[in-house]
Amino acid sequence: MKFYSKPCFSKEKSYYSLLTSFLIFSFSIYYILSNKGTVSLQYLLFLVGFTSIIHHCRSFSDEYNDFICILDRIFANILGFYIIFLYQNYITFGILIIISFLFLYTQNKCKSSKNQSFLHSFIHILVCLILVFNNP
Repeated sequence: MKFYSKPCFSKEKSYYSLLTSFLIFSFSIYYILSNKGTVSLQYLLFLVGFTSIIHHCRSFSDEYNDFICILDRIFANILGFYIIFLYQNYITFGILIIISFLFLYTQNKCKSSKNQSFLHSFIHILVCLILVFNNP
């Protein structure tokens, strides 16, 4: 297994999930600077945002099964479980269920890399919405 598969940027490829990775990273910086949420949430967001940016530099049509991809998924899952622990309400559970279905559909059923990137970007946006709803 490679540590990191080098991205092959192209105008024909879609990078929606890369753009929303910057959104998660921006949320982490905002949370750290404004001291919002717990310290664990702040740094988990930072780790997810940072690894997500590196991971989503590759399009869904590129080869990306490497250590960085696995690290991104590990941090994202830890963040998901931490969010469940931290925010125990119906809005959070509902959004996390939608995120789970979007992830499973994107990984297993969706074949277009453009659509995969577009749908995965919604996962990133939904994570940010959970944070907005729970940290006004």
